[in-house]
Amino acid sequence: MANESIGLGPEDLRHAKRKVVAWGTACAVLAASLIYSLFFGLVPAVKEYNAIREKLCMQVVHRDGSRSDKGCVERERPQQRAGLSFALPSAHAVVTTVGKGFLVDAWQNIVEMEIMKFHGVGTGTNAAAAGDTALQTEITTQINPDSTRATGSLTEGASANIFRTVGTVSFDGSAAVTEWGLFSQAATGGGTMFSRIVFSAINVSNGDSIQFTYDLTVN
Repeated sequence: MANESIGLGPEDLRHAKRKVVAWGTACAVLAASLIYSLFFGLVPAVKEYNAIREKLCMQVVHRDGSRSDKGCVERERPQQRAGLSFALPSAHAVVTTVGKGFLVDAWQNIVEMEIMKFHGVGTGTNAAAAGDTALQTEITTQINPDSTRATGSLTEGASANIFRTVGTVSFDGSAAVTEWGLFSQAATGGGTMFSRIVFSAINVSNGDSIQFTYDLTVN
């Protein structure tokens, strides 16, 4: 009775059901195609265009000789493709503008006597920015020797495209260290800062030191 009242017979209902199933199948195929393109099309392109990756690992060496790992900060900067910047689940690398200029000058042999291997620390908490030219609040008197950045080693990381420097900053006073920078000179208050990284406070006392391991990966 209900079917007859709206003019639909059994064949009409079967035809309508076939249409619904066909449309549902088409939508499912389209959704699957979009998901496949996203994960198997765009993601490899994102990985291919990650040009710069930074990693800073920190370890406190206490005055009694014990050590405490303070974790690592990782940042990477994806290149742009087709006018879009693909975001990744990590902070963007912030190689400073003056640091990039330093590289250009080094390749032209203009700054041949300067080497990026000096580790400075501070208590600033402002977010790192490409326009930074110095630490926000560099520590000078609580480090040992005063006003002297730690001289880092210069090696390669796990592969030839990884620049690594390891520097240990010693303290003769208490401080809450929240920022780090890589510089071209040992004396605080000057030199070119290549990179600045801000992190959660690391509290140190007289006799403590922090070992910083910085890796710069260029793909």
